[in-house]
Amino acid sequence: MTLRSDQMNLSAAERRWLPWFGPSGKLAMGWACWVNQNRYAQLESIFDSFAATRVRLLQQWCENQWSGLQSVAQHLGDDIAAIDEATLLKLRNKLPDASELFLLDSTGQPRCSSAGQLGSLQPEPQAVRAGLQHRFLHGPYVDQRTRQLGPSTSSFHDAVTLMFYLPLSNAAGEPLGCLCARIPNDVLGDLIQREAGHIYQESGDNYIFMVESRFNPSIEPGRALSRSRFEDSTFSHGDNLKSGIKTGWGTVSVREHTEFEVRFTDPATGELHPGVRETIRHGENLYVKYPGYSDYRHIPVIGKGVTFSLPGSPDRWGMMCEADLEEVYRYRSLSFSLMEQFWLLAVLVFCGAAGVCLGRSAGLGHASGARWHSVGCGLVVPLCRNAQAGSPAGPYDRDHPQYCRGRGQSQPAHGQYPPGGRRDRRAGALDQQLYRQPRHHRGPGQAGQPPRLAKQRADAWPQPAGQ
Repeated sequence: MTLRSDQMNLSAAERRWLPWFGPSGKLAMGWACWVNQNRYAQLESIFDSFAATRVRLLQQWCENQWSGLQSVAQHLGDDIAAIDEATLLKLRNKLPDASELFLLDSTGQPRCSSAGQLGSLQPEPQAVRAGLQHRFLHGPYVDQRTRQLGPSTSSFHDAVTLMFYLPLSNAAGEPLGCLCARIPNDVLGDLIQREAGHIYQESGDNYIFMVESRFNPSIEPGRALSRSRFEDSTFSHGDNLKSGIKTGWGTVSVREHTEFEVRFTDPATGELHPGVRETIRHGENLYVKYPGYSDYRHIPVIGKGVTFSLPGSPDRWGMMCEADLEEVYRYRSLSFSLMEQFWLLAVLVFCGAAGVCLGRSAGLGHASGARWHSVGCGLVVPLCRNAQAGSPAGPYDRDHPQYCRGRGQSQPAHGQYPPGGRRDRRAGALDQQLYRQPRHHRGPGQAGQPPRLAKQRADAWPQPAGQ
């Protein structure tokens, strides 16, 4: 079967980059991937679906923001000079993801805002010029006003911003200005980091990066554009970016947010890690096989990379949907687990039988040595009595002269019968016979009287020597 993972262009060094030992080493991961190689095609389908679903969510969400802005614009009418802060604050309810709505006049100057404080409202001039001409999505970029206004619908919040610009015009088509919506970038990040959507709860991560920045060419390819799931300890109980992830080539960390502070490179080379590199080169990438590839934490991962654009944005973005190689291939099928238990039992039985044979060949048969007993499903286990060769047999040993092994042999002394031994079983059988004996079988003078069980039980057994 042809796998798309075989098409990934990995160098010879990237195909043997894992260390030999450790939970993510060659030995552990080589074995794990080998026993799960029948799942390769299934995993490719899973990661394909991950990526396609999240791209669709992002694009639908973006179109919903544009539709909401268009609805707000229809309520404003042609007289934008009459719009005040209270009106915009009320209309902002139509866009719950937005932390601010504001109006620009035809020259690009702020007229009013749902948050007030126009003095600190300073939109990017180049973005304003584009927004007065056509709908334009600016960002993500850093704007401290976003941090000051507080979060909208996301529990995470920082200064990274998305700005939507919708041009306004009157019935004659004359430009009136621009309606703008400020949305914290963490709202977009939540779309791809929803915990309910993570099959791999421990290590699954989805992140957006720059592929081609046409609006701001200073943003290089591979630069982070969304929050990493490992930014803090919210979802990761181990190392995270804010506390620092230590590697053999330094510490990967952020001060405030993942966006723009992290470039998705392999710490060992300083170059874009293979997943991001091949996604940018070919437009998409898929790899689910051993040995995975190193991510920006220098941990072996597998996953799917895609490129896309959001409506209104001139830039080309990329997204990686990844999970750690170790967690993905930790899976063991039911048939494998059952077979593993079967072979374990088979080895134990073989070792037990071999021990019995070795003991007998060494002269440690019945007189001394470890005793072996069959328990359960043929499992041979030692009953460790008189384990040392030459030690005298105990009172419960069948070779002991007082142990009753058959007719005509001496009987054990009082108190030396093993629990559940032959005497107990024979006495129990005799009790049943006596209780079930019909009345007319009893001896003379016993009618209506209980049988003399104690005497008959005593007479049924010969007494030990000397008594």
